[in-house]
Amino acid sequence: MKKLLFSATALPSLPTDVAWLLFRLHLGLSIALGAGWSKLVNLSTTRDLDKLLVDPGQLGTPDWFVQQVAGLGFTFPSPYFWAAAAVWGEFVGGLLIAAGLLSRWSALQLAVQFLVIAFFWYEHPEPLVGMYYQQLLFWAFVAVVAVGPGRYSLDYWLTQARPERATPAGLAVRGAVAVLALGLLTSATRAGEVHSDLLLAPGKVFVLGGGQEAAFRVAAHNVGQAAVDVQERGADGQLGTSSVLAPGARTMLRFAAGSAAILTNATPAQARLSLRISGGAGLGMRYESDANRPATSVFPTSDPQGAVFRAADFRPLVGYDWLGTLTYRDYQSQRPVTLRTRLNGMQAGPQELVLDYQYQEPEGGMVKGFERLRLRPDGRGVEWDGLPMRLELRQLLPDSTVQLVLLGEGQDDNRPAAIRRTVLLAPRQCSIRKDVRFAGQAEWLQRHEYRFSR
Repeated sequence: MKKLLFSATALPSLPTDVAWLLFRLHLGLSIALGAGWSKLVNLSTTRDLDKLLVDPGQLGTPDWFVQQVAGLGFTFPSPYFWAAAAVWGEFVGGLLIAAGLLSRWSALQLAVQFLVIAFFWYEHPEPLVGMYYQQLLFWAFVAVVAVGPGRYSLDYWLTQARPERATPAGLAVRGAVAVLALGLLTSATRAGEVHSDLLLAPGKVFVLGGGQEAAFRVAAHNVGQAAVDVQERGADGQLGTSSVLAPGARTMLRFAAGSAAILTNATPAQARLSLRISGGAGLGMRYESDANRPATSVFPTSDPQGAVFRAADFRPLVGYDWLGTLTYRDYQSQRPVTLRTRLNGMQAGPQELVLDYQYQEPEGGMVKGFERLRLRPDGRGVEWDGLPMRLELRQLLPDSTVQLVLLGEGQDDNRPAAIRRTVLLAPRQCSIRKDVRFAGQAEWLQRHEYRFSR
């Protein structure tokens, strides 16, 4: 039994064992901190730990990741269950790989996770030749499963022949294994009830359920500082009476088969709900535009102190179903180039948004990139990938599309330039255009433009 759990052998030479230890430490710690821990504290990078210091109680699976898991089809018994399992698997599994304890089993479950990410999440995966780091991590975990942790690991120390005696270290390891097994057993037995710590950014609408065969219940506790509107949308699409869950309030909500719970944060502050969901196996979850709220309540057309926007203005970008194109100017050929592009918009914080792009290259390869947007607290500007930009224009067009024009001073093509971004946001369509004006020139030059629809 011990050899099955802690299988480990020494590698052919001492330098090989040392190199493998360094590789294992990097692989385990990077996945534990960069992927698992950063999701648990609702961060986009491990350098943003000040968010956790401001709100130490926000430890939990972020709703954008739950939505991503649901989009992959992992909805039974709930996407919350699978998202939590994946996040804790990254965090705990990474630490175990770094320590060399239960190494093969930890690497195996992570290999399964990254098998899904590398070969099922991408529309056109490229086994073996695809140059994206998810596939690299998959093969790295496969290597740990095949090779084991090597000489410098707890697994190797535990499997060496020695007289059977209860040492403090041995008891500690056995206790850790028992606690891990008990945790897995507890998670399995509670699969019928899912707990979620839901964060709702200002203006966001969260939909739970819809189309499921059975009724479900939600025990909701508003543990934040913002009120949340709660409605039931029946299987026929009709909305029921709206109620308000005030800060500190608790309630038990019951929803019929086929219906959905609509949770709306119409306040300027972030809302936080503690939810216990039972029944209704295979519940879906997603964000959607608030079609029942007047556009002026989410997108004010003017401000007495000048052009101002809020995080709610960017709410349509949050989601995983934007498809479109990127058209950019190639400075070498001076010709436009168009790439098929997918946009994943993720709410990384109350005033922060991450735009994750996947580009389909002409040769068929897939390339990823991202941009980070941090809104100024006064609503008069944004930091766009580190470049401070001020809001010059904000208006609501006749079709309820919000137009934002941002200006900043930076560089393009390694030359000083004024940067202008024009953003058009609507529930089903959006575009982001970047124009540049180089120093000493009077005309603006279109650098690139994203166009998406869903």
